[in-house]
Amino acid sequence: MILTFQFAPRRWAADQSTAKDPGHPVYNSVPGRYVNRIGHGTYSIDNKTYSTELNDGTNTLHSGTNNWSYRTWNATSATNNSITFTVRDEANSEKGMPGLVLANVTYSVDGDEWSIKMDAVSPNVKSRSSDTLPPFVV
Repeated sequence: MILTFQFAPRRWAADQSTAKDPGHPVYNSVPGRYVNRIGHGTYSIDNKTYSTELNDGTNTLHSGTNNWSYRTWNATSATNNSITFTVRDEANSEKGMPGLVLANVTYSVDGDEWSIKMDAVSPNVKSRSSDTLPPFVV
């Protein structure tokens, strides 16, 4: 079973049906374009340095405050056992991330097996990408 709610043991919603953690909104979502921290909010590609939004002290966490977990993903394909969602991330929409990125995530079920396939492409320029989906499985 995949829990599709935000979990944090320290704060529960008033009706006790879902947990909330405003400081970590990426549970059970795709927090792209870059997962984890970018130290000191800077990185380089081909000797060009990019500065990103600092949202975790002196670091950038999960691409800042406009990461993919806040975006509307479009359902672009569906079959009897799978569904694909797509997000279009324009250049610099994530404050310091160059180039257009097109990303897809496909959820599939085959018998008792559930799988997730993710891909992302930057068709115009080199851009950082590190994607994941941190589900809570019980």
